Amino acid sequence: MDDAIAKLDFELHNFEGEYSKVLNYIHSEVDSFTLKNALVQYATTIDMEAAAIAIPANQIGVEGQIAYCLNRGAKLKPASDSRIRKFLSEIKVVLPVDFEWERLPTSSNSKNVLAYVDCYSQIDNAKTRVLRHKLSPRDFSITVKKIVADRANGKAIIAKQLLEHYKELLVASKKDSYVTDWVKPLTTIVDTLNLLVNNRASIRAGAKGAKARKLTNTLAQSDRKGEKAAAKVTYKDEDSDLGIVSVDPTNLIGAEAAVIYNTKNRHCEVYFAEDGKKLSVHGSKITNFNVATSIGKTLRQPETNLPHWNRATTVRRLEVLLGQIRGKSWELTGKFNRNTMILKVL
Repeated sequence: MDDAIAKLDFELHNFEGEYSKVLNYIHSEVDSFTLKNALVQYATTIDMEAAAIAIPANQIGVEGQIAYCLNRGAKLKPASDSRIRKFLSEIKVVLPVDFEWERLPTSSNSKNVLAYVDCYSQIDNAKTRVLRHKLSPRDFSITVKKIVADRANGKAIIAKQLLEHYKELLVASKKDSYVTDWVKPLTTIVDTLNLLVNNRASIRAGAKGAKARKLTNTLAQSDRKGEKAAAKVTYKDEDSDLGIVSVDPTNLIGAEAAVIYNTKNRHCEVYFAEDGKKLSVHGSKITNFNVATSIGKTLRQPETNLPHWNRATTVRRLEVLLGQIRGKSWELTGKFNRNTMILKVL
């Protein structure tokens, strides 16, 4: 795209069409921090660098896009340069005040605070990569698990605090039409953190020490195999008619229970882990589930019933919901297909 930008010339007859394409590309592919850097770079050439530096990245508008083009050799109308100069001239530059950062005393609490900030920063960065299609949704859950395992110091309290924060963000995103694209990645984060909080061994496996290394060689190694298999299964990502989104299959690894819904035949399958084991995936099937207690039933009114399953937060609640569905049940095979959605993982 840099070559196309360099060829822009306002004196050519096709300028308006080509310029519109470039602006659309910048709007969708270039982040605000890059645009700010572009504005600062151009402002340096016109002795207005201080004003450009003072502008927050999230307040950079079309002026940043113009600077991005000018820096790459585009020949734009003189009004474009005038617009940048006018924009920068209206910025009030405040000289920085000298101050000293307050250092946190070295303690277990301060270490937890730093670990929380580190995890939050890394998870949020991964979320941005998903939104920009730089990280696949299937790898996202694995990335979140790895961040917590590597950076949470083996502390479950950090995972709990992250879980509460992202739960609030998820609720807010469902109400805000401007960030509806956040719903799916935030759902993945919440489901993954919820799974880690309930399976503390996965968090402890990231801590240092002989005990953690032993856990890594057993639980974590087994989890990695299951995650690789889960990342390859065929499943349905979402159903717009029912308004439901599937949980990432990798979240099945280490879970105590899972609800699987088939959108074609309305079959609701509930898997409970065997005593002393956790759910996993091998090939294209769920494994380690209790054949006797894991059953499937048909939902007669999925529009009414599915929200109850989505709100379930305990294994006991799943058992109660199963008991409320009349009709015959059948033994489960654990197989996935293109109509299968992972409705809930606990």
